[in-house]
Amino acid sequence: MGKGVIPDSGNTSDTNVATARSQALKNADVIILLGARLNWILHYGASPRFNDQVKIIQVDISPEDLGDNRADPALAILGDVSLVCEQLARGLRDWKAPKLPPSLMVSSKRNIVRAQNLENNLTLPLKYQAVYGIIRDLLAPHEPLFISEGANTMDISRSSFLLQCPRSRLDAGTNATMGLGMGYAIAASLTHPERLIIGILGDSAFGFSAIEVETAVRCQLSMVIYIMNNSGVYHGVDKSLYIVPRVAVTAEQLPPIALSLETRYDTLAESLGANGRLVKTPKEIKNATQEAIEKGGVWVINVIIDNGQEKKLEFGWMNKSKM
Repeated sequence: MGKGVIPDSGNTSDTNVATARSQALKNADVIILLGARLNWILHYGASPRFNDQVKIIQVDISPEDLGDNRADPALAILGDVSLVCEQLARGLRDWKAPKLPPSLMVSSKRNIVRAQNLENNLTLPLKYQAVYGIIRDLLAPHEPLFISEGANTMDISRSSFLLQCPRSRLDAGTNATMGLGMGYAIAASLTHPERLIIGILGDSAFGFSAIEVETAVRCQLSMVIYIMNNSGVYHGVDKSLYIVPRVAVTAEQLPPIALSLETRYDTLAESLGANGRLVKTPKEIKNATQEAIEKGGVWVINVIIDNGQEKKLEFGWMNKSKM
């Protein structure tokens, strides 16, 4: 949620390893942790994401957070991040960072190419990266305020949309809270009526607060809400399972991660007084986006994407208890 403090477009230094994050974390000998927590977002600082011998220097203004999980309390610094960084800068005035290891540079370039290939893959049904690539260029001139909620929807969007100024992105954050998407969008529109408010919500995430579309309409707000509709929680399932009588499903029911197939959230939005569009192709996404920006008001753009049924539902941190 600190994205934009350093503008993404100018953050192209040779020492920026955002595009090789996993390898950088895994191979770091020393980490200075500035105002962040070693929670699930940073995999608790544990292996295999981190080197078992890594030394973590934690800087935080909250004493109760020092030494949390893998952080070493003996190396912790209690203090305001800005003051500590000023002191570090003075002490390191004559120091120059060395070039990154070649392996990190190779990994960074490989990941950049991979991301570009995913965005350029316009095979239907579209994937997250392709949709984000299409709307990013349309939204960029307006410097929108982003709200994002959901699992893959939120995580992938963090690296897909560049931010040039701080306080331009809200998402589930540290506590991974679900149901905040529409509430955040409403609050953002009320406090920043001059800005374009963009919500990027997963279909299961939207389900927690979808009825708040009515609140936005009633309050005469303006926002564009994209629903990344893969008919499931994290991912969808084989479409043949929706055929009655259902086959190959225990207890003769769909698995709990399945949502109804291609639910018409756009029609729901229209019933609440908003503008709804069902889109599946790049052209439809562009047309709906341009229309929403030009006309204003509350828009729900229901984007049918690849259901990702081949993906396994597993993360390393799921097997880690708080240390």
